[in-house]
Amino acid sequence: MTYHFFLITAVLSLLCPLSSLAQTKTGTDNSPIKISADQTLEWHRDKKQYIANGNAIATQDDTTIKADKLTAHYISSPQEKTQITEIIADGNVIITTRDTVISGDKAVYRVQDAYAKVTGDSLKLTSEKMLVEASDTFEYWTEEQKFKATGDTKIVEETRTLTADEVTAWFTEVKSETSLKEANAFGHVMITTQNDTASGNEGHYDGLKEIITLKGAVKILRDQNILNGDRAIVNLKTGLSQLFGDESGKRVTGTFFPKKD
Repeated sequence: MTYHFFLITAVLSLLCPLSSLAQTKTGTDNSPIKISADQTLEWHRDKKQYIANGNAIATQDDTTIKADKLTAHYISSPQEKTQITEIIADGNVIITTRDTVISGDKAVYRVQDAYAKVTGDSLKLTSEKMLVEASDTFEYWTEEQKFKATGDTKIVEETRTLTADEVTAWFTEVKSETSLKEANAFGHVMITTQNDTASGNEGHYDGLKEIITLKGAVKILRDQNILNGDRAIVNLKTGLSQLFGDESGKRVTGTFFPKKD
């Protein structure tokens, strides 16, 4: 049987509600979820679903999921308590937590795993200091504050830009602002700063130490000068770049061009 509720707002108090995207500790948050919609809120008892249509919004604490349509799947216990297991968002998806906003065309959030997967043509994550874009998928592990982007990934943080085929990153919050703590990048990796451009097959970024490690066909460009090696360590604080040859003894090379008058 399907029940249609033609109303603006409904509040659902659930046994296991949506975990906050900003939550970093383990454990269950029993705060209620508020689901609202401009058009309808439907309860499908046979399918064990709640469906919100038309500018649908699900909120809990400081986390909000917006979409054209929200479908919440649930299970019921013998005590007739409702436990949400998954929320699917379709159309113009926006997930907001504190200063972080994730947008896409579709999202699936698994409550027990505290895991969200966002897909679509215009995937984007924005915060006060950071912009992330990708062409294929966004994945977010909320309790770990871990993020994975695949397909033409681009991360811009202040004056630095990281591009790669795939990036897995961990975030941290300083004074309620999200910043990049650590990142592993694979495939066509390129880091651009105000002075240098460094590229390689894979890279690791340590945000606390501000050190980048690149491996595989490494190239560093500064002005017209070109440095080549198998591995590089770039210290963004000091400006020191170190290049190393490979295990076969291949030499590190540099080509330098004098400035023209």
